[in-house]
Amino acid sequence: MRKLIYLFAVMILMNGCAYFSSQMYPIKENYAPTNPDKVAIFRLAPPTPYQAIGEVQVKAAHASNWNSLYRRLKEEAAKMGGDAIILQEGEQFAGMLNSGGSATTTGTAEIYGNSATFNANTEYGPTTSIALMKKRIFGVVIKYKEDKTAVKQ
Repeated sequence: MRKLIYLFAVMILMNGCAYFSSQMYPIKENYAPTNPDKVAIFRLAPPTPYQAIGEVQVKAAHASNWNSLYRRLKEEAAKMGGDAIILQEGEQFAGMLNSGGSATTTGTAEIYGNSATFNANTEYGPTTSIALMKKRIFGVVIKYKEDKTAVKQ
C-alpha cells in the first residue's frame, strides 16, 4: 500500500510540472505581438512563404493536458509576433521508478553442545519497475511573408 501511495504522489507532482522556454532568433526585424487565438499550429511547413523568427519548447509530465500546453506555446509565439508554429511533439524518457521486492527468510536451527547448524530458505517477492515518460513539444515560430509578386489593384 505504501508503494501505491508513493507512486500516486510522484504522478501528482509530475502532472503539475511543466517547463516552458522560448527564444527569439537574431533577426533584424522586431514584430509587434499578435493575438494568441490567431496563432496557427502546423505539423508540416505551411505552403505560404514564411520566415522563422524563434522557437518555443515545453517539457511536461506525461499526464499533462495537451490543449493547455498548446495554449501556452501560442501565447509565447504571440509575444514574438509569430503567426504560426510548426510543431514537433513526442514523448521523452524521464527515468525509472523502481520498487524493490521483499525477502522472507525461514529456517530451522539445531544446537549440539557448542555448535549450531542453520538451514534457511529465502524467497524474494516481485520487484516493480515503471518507466516515467514526459511530453516534449518543440516548435519553430514563423511569421508569414508578404507576397511581393502579387499585383495590387
